[in-house]
Amino acid sequence: MNVKRPRSPASFLIALLLVVRVAVAIVLVVTIAILALSLFADIRGLEMTVVPPSFGVNPESHSGWSMTIPISVAVDQGRIAAPSLGIERAEIHDLRGSLRFPVQRGRLFLGNGLLLILGIGVVLWMATELQRVLRTVREGKPFAPSNAARIGRIAWVVIVGEFARAAIVYLENSYAASHFTAEGLRFTARADFSVLAILEGVILLVIAEVFRIGTRLDEDQSLTV
Repeated sequence: MNVKRPRSPASFLIALLLVVRVAVAIVLVVTIAILALSLFADIRGLEMTVVPPSFGVNPESHSGWSMTIPISVAVDQGRIAAPSLGIERAEIHDLRGSLRFPVQRGRLFLGNGLLLILGIGVVLWMATELQRVLRTVREGKPFAPSNAARIGRIAWVVIVGEFARAAIVYLENSYAASHFTAEGLRFTARADFSVLAILEGVILLVIAEVFRIGTRLDEDQSLTV
């Protein structure tokens, strides 16, 4: 009598990551193709956003190219108070938002295009590494020697990626503060650093160390048998 084994959750996650990988790979190829084509031809309605990474072509909405960058603004406001709470003065500060503006072919466009390609490529790489880890789990070999290294690499990419993202946001903020003006608003530059993202990377480093110890114990056990 054949007993049908229940399907492992790892199999579902592997299939899900495969779908993600294919989708991201298609987006990456299309992005590279469009950005390469845009160097030689004007693509009507090309829209680009680096943080978070995205791009699109909307010929009905725009006659030219547009770019969206993160901004930080301060408001030149009058007196703000809450008499019912006994607060005589309050301030609005650190407002975050996005600024979309027409852009021409040049260093700003090319630089942001390369960052966009890099960001999509990193997502594809992380999905590939996670899928490889899950495959060893499905095969009953979670403590394969390569898993600790894979998880460790993902952890460092998460940590370094957050510093890179904060630096990009700061540079985009600085660009807006240097080139744009708005009545009643003052553009400022902030890094918008996320402690939570760094904590996630540290947790992954801890998990990588657990896998490394588990691999060592598994190897020792196999030698004693």
